Amino acid sequence: MRVELWVDLVCPWCPIGMRRLETALDHLGHDFATTVALHSLPLTPPVPYRPGRLLPAHVAAAGLPPAQVEQRIAYVGALAAAEGLAYRLELARPVDTFDAHRLTHWAGRHGLRPALTERLARAFTGEGLDLSDPDTLVELATQVGLEADPARTVLAGDAHAAQVRAEARRGGELGAAGVPFLAVDGRPWAAGMRETAELVRLLEAALASPA
Repeated sequence: MRVELWVDLVCPWCPIGMRRLETALDHLGHDFATTVALHSLPLTPPVPYRPGRLLPAHVAAAGLPPAQVEQRIAYVGALAAAEGLAYRLELARPVDTFDAHRLTHWAGRHGLRPALTERLARAFTGEGLDLSDPDTLVELATQVGLEADPARTVLAGDAHAAQVRAEARRGGELGAAGVPFLAVDGRPWAAGMRETAELVRLLEAALASPA
């Protein structure tokens, strides 16, 4: 069974979805690191990203009242905590992640795409780091075992841009309008957030009806 998951790096829902998928696969006896292929789907936000603007202000700029912004951030944080994830979304910086996605593709050539994806997501959701800043991206890459100078070279050019666009395009062809988005054996199975128990049922159904 081939499991594919499309994510963005400034999506608070994606680490929760990844953790729930990991739990669901563990329930079925599969190994997350070897059976899940991560794919890029950079988000197009309803309002443009603005340098320095934190997540609460970004969400409010889309038209949500301040009280609802606070409630939503608290709700997502509580869901994350239930999965063992520490969120500080009041510090999160929504930014264009295209270059960060390119870096994860390069990390994949060294077997470190899942590790770098997780590290970048944690930097966004819990540490208030700017994932559009090249120096920040290089530092985070070194923390998962990648070399700094090659990482800088990747970011300075357009390496892996075509791969990011191709993965996003394929996700769109399968029906992904947002993230996280799950496909199994080349078929779309789940869009958006799902409970772990539902993911188990979906995966069991996929095993029972292989492509």
